[in-house]
Amino acid sequence: MRRSDAIDGLRGLAALSVLVFHVWLYRDPRLREAQWSVLDELAFALHLGLICFFVLSGFLLYRAFARAALSGSGPVEWRTYAVRRTARIAPAYYACLAGCLALYALVGIDNIVPAAAELPVFVLFAQNYSTGTLMQINPVTWTLVVEAAFYVVLPFVGVLALVAGPRRPRAQLALLAALVAVTVAWNHAVAAGDLGEIARKALPAWLGVFAMGMLAAHWLERRRLSGTPDLTPQRTLALALLGAAITFAVAWWHQGTTATLGGWRTALGDVPTGAGFALLVAAVAAGTSRLPLVIGADTNSRVVDPEDIKTWPLFGDGAGAVVLRAGAQGGD
Repeated sequence: MRRSDAIDGLRGLAALSVLVFHVWLYRDPRLREAQWSVLDELAFALHLGLICFFVLSGFLLYRAFARAALSGSGPVEWRTYAVRRTARIAPAYYACLAGCLALYALVGIDNIVPAAAELPVFVLFAQNYSTGTLMQINPVTWTLVVEAAFYVVLPFVGVLALVAGPRRPRAQLALLAALVAVTVAWNHAVAAGDLGEIARKALPAWLGVFAMGMLAAHWLERRRLSGTPDLTPQRTLALALLGAAITFAVAWWHQGTTATLGGWRTALGDVPTGAGFALLVAAVAAGTSRLPLVIGADTNSRVVDPEDIKTWPLFGDGAGAVVLRAGAQGGD
């Protein structure tokens, strides 16, 4: 499948939000003494770009499996899938680890460097599953471990959908809904049993978020196979606004201090946010529009210490813009 400029635009916005979030998160500690402001609330909410990435992964990667299951055209070639997934993340990941270790050795950092005997764990994308390696070397790679685990599980989900067959689309939907249920049950058990960070950073805690993107892929492929035309501009806008409204509402819900709904906020985790992003992805993939222009700007000079020569030259003020349009959906 060809790449979609619109989906790439969403990827770019998600990447920008994650970048700005980490600039805010790792700013000079002296600036954190200031009173928590609305801007801090907004900056913290930018971590939801990670949820958008997980939804996009579920959507893009499951499309081929959904098409095969709905059309009965046969299984997806797993060797090609495995080669592409490995080539996508492994080289850059290993280069990142090697670069971090070299940099730490150069500047004398050792508090996030594991023992040499534990390094093979990182090679296997398994550092999330041990207290001795979790959040070590490069802490943010924990998300890549979750992504890699999803890559392994996805073909098995595709096989189950294929077994259900093209005449049972509801069974395929039930399979994806079961993935959401797994995440809700897992998060409830983690919170009730205080199982710690290893359980919170395992695939079951995030499987429901990926499933939201997979549900959008199932919906889109079913429309395409049935010959249903693209959404009108009005319905595209309505779907996108609904997704945005859900995303903002859930962000507010998680920030609030009241109405915990008996612990459901913890059990649901980021699944509702994933649903909001899935609606946005569906609107972009199946809709039509008049090429909306999204403009973003940031003023990092407000939170970066000008006396810190290590970060000041890297994070300046800037702005960017992206044009979103519906197009042929890319799969890789």
